Amino acid sequence: MELLRRVWEELKRRGRRLDDPEDKESHFGKTLSTHVRECKSLAFEVFRVLFPELKNTKYERLLDSLCELHDIGKLDPEWSVKGTRRIKHSLRGVELLLGFSSEELGKFMGLDRIYAEVLMYLISKHHSTLGTKISVRELERAKKHFRKRGLSCEEKVTISDVFGIFKLADIVSAMDFDAGYVISQFKPAALPVDKIREALIAKGKTYFDGKKFKMQEDIATSARHVFLAAPTGWGKTAVSLIKIAADAPIKVFYVLPTITAIREFYSDLERIFGKEMVGEYFYFADVEIIGGKVDEERLDVRLLDFYKYFVPKINITTIDQLILTMLHAGRYHLRKFNFRNALFVFDEYHLFTPKMMHVLRAFIETFGAHYRFSTLFMSASPSFYYKNLLMRSLSGNIRDFVLGEEYHRLRRHNIVVRNARLESAIEDDEVSTAIYGTLNRGGRVLILANTVDKAIDVYLKLKSAVRSMNKNIVLLHSRFSVIDRFKKEEHISAADVLVSTQVAEVSLDVSFDLLVTEVAPIPSIIQRLGRVNRYGVRAGSVNVYICTDTDEKPYFKSEMEASRRILRDHCEDIRESGEGVYLSVLREYGQMLSKILYGASESFYEEIKTFFEEGIKCFYAVERTEEEILSEIRENADVMAIPESYVKNATEILNKLRTERDYDLRKELLAKLKRYFISVPFYIANEEEFNEELGMFVVGIRKYAYDREELGLYRRN
Repeated sequence: MELLRRVWEELKRRGRRLDDPEDKESHFGKTLSTHVRECKSLAFEVFRVLFPELKNTKYERLLDSLCELHDIGKLDPEWSVKGTRRIKHSLRGVELLLGFSSEELGKFMGLDRIYAEVLMYLISKHHSTLGTKISVRELERAKKHFRKRGLSCEEKVTISDVFGIFKLADIVSAMDFDAGYVISQFKPAALPVDKIREALIAKGKTYFDGKKFKMQEDIATSARHVFLAAPTGWGKTAVSLIKIAADAPIKVFYVLPTITAIREFYSDLERIFGKEMVGEYFYFADVEIIGGKVDEERLDVRLLDFYKYFVPKINITTIDQLILTMLHAGRYHLRKFNFRNALFVFDEYHLFTPKMMHVLRAFIETFGAHYRFSTLFMSASPSFYYKNLLMRSLSGNIRDFVLGEEYHRLRRHNIVVRNARLESAIEDDEVSTAIYGTLNRGGRVLILANTVDKAIDVYLKLKSAVRSMNKNIVLLHSRFSVIDRFKKEEHISAADVLVSTQVAEVSLDVSFDLLVTEVAPIPSIIQRLGRVNRYGVRAGSVNVYICTDTDEKPYFKSEMEASRRILRDHCEDIRESGEGVYLSVLREYGQMLSKILYGASESFYEEIKTFFEEGIKCFYAVERTEEEILSEIRENADVMAIPESYVKNATEILNKLRTERDYDLRKELLAKLKRYFISVPFYIANEEEFNEELGMFVVGIRKYAYDREELGLYRRN
């Protein structure tokens, strides 16, 4: 409180009318002085864990100054915690501080004038994004000035992390959240390898293989950065858990490809680490200001729901969330400090789009030395092109493991390629006989289409015949709301026939006896094969049918042409030589597409690299919405919507959220609201309606209908 008190006294001496920080409430039931002390206590704890070498340096003094002075604008008598139309205290605070010269303010802080200018900029932005527009004319001049001054790149990145740490402490204090819990999540805690062994045995999917566990342990502990290619079902997850035990990182980020994968993996990690140590984050819509604009204080209430700022020690998320954080989208910059000394586990990284990969490699090259994170890249069907890019971008100790012997010993798939459309093939004598013969023998059938519309069509064609055999048939795709999709997933293990799309390609720990699928890019085909005879070693009769007559969408024409050619040339090799052929096929596939598909996006990499070097290092955010960014990197546009049948439920929850301040109750309400979200392509949402009150699209009204029990969102006839 010393800095705030000294500045306050000097401003009073100069004739400014200000309330006393010991008496003025900055938040309901809390004085500004109390808020400042709480901010400093938490912020310093986190800072000294992440930056122990920077104790008692200029960065710690900047952090101290932010905690002390960020809310000085609230001391203006015009501002009141009970006010309904309050002045913007962040800008009022800057106006007060502009009463000092940069040199004077720097002396108060014990820092150079440049840090006084940085402080004013950050105070002006502590309730908004790091944009380039500032309404205070003098501050605009100051901002331009400090950009020209000699702050190094390392200084600028560290300052942005200091700002994120401060903001976490600010919000935790403002919302009376448990600071002790937050601090506990930043303390390195090793996971005993014995506990991992016990968890794997308890999971009980297969018997515990001590020899394999030793191999997994050797891989996990071999280097700071590890690449692993291993067959589906081999046990890549165990490697990641052992690496946590070996590295003892401050934070862990599991980057998984699908929401289904996140949900299943979340349950496993909860059992190992405990509920309070694990968080799951996958929708950018979770953190949107749903329902319109709110004032500065209400923004903080919403931001505490901001995925808890990656606070849990174990964070299960998607590549989208990392990229939005890397690009400083919106207010995502506030979470980037969590990357320091973290472990990133990228599961099935071959599924990233080329633009996602370019953002990741540009971030690694620009910020890797600063954040000093470690990585584990895993895939059953690795992209050798991606791997080579990443290995050139990473620095430090790197090891690459391709478990060729594990692939070569497996012959789990007996494949037949049919020049037919999927919807026709299931009625063909050979394929139809295989489907119903498998069911009569008590086996399970997986049918995978490339689009939701095709999956629904196939499901409707099969359901009567399958149910007449007293067998269960389940349809699963991405166009179910979260609550309905979770219900669907609960029935997967009991499904005799599962009709699905790409959502079933990865991370589902289930095995089927027969697969009928449309042709897809080779890495996707290999993932789909991984759902068949998953725990076997050899296939007897034909257990895979691949239908090559299909539309290109949602893939690129070049991908599909390459896949058809490779399947034509190597199908017999797979039958005769086993899954070791997959590795050579993947290399050939990558070589065929490296210039056509991947090389075309190199200019995007250069743009992102420039932005990282010139933009973020000056604290700025990319001035595009989350939806625009994700549309660019995904190469298609998906948005969050709510089915019309759930609008009433969502509106009731939103109304409660607008008035509820208790964190635990807000967390519960937000979780309930999230259950009604559905991810849909923008072209579908645009054909439906936009609900102004919710601030979201509502689907199932015009050209589409929503069937929560069976079909999900589908086009009306």
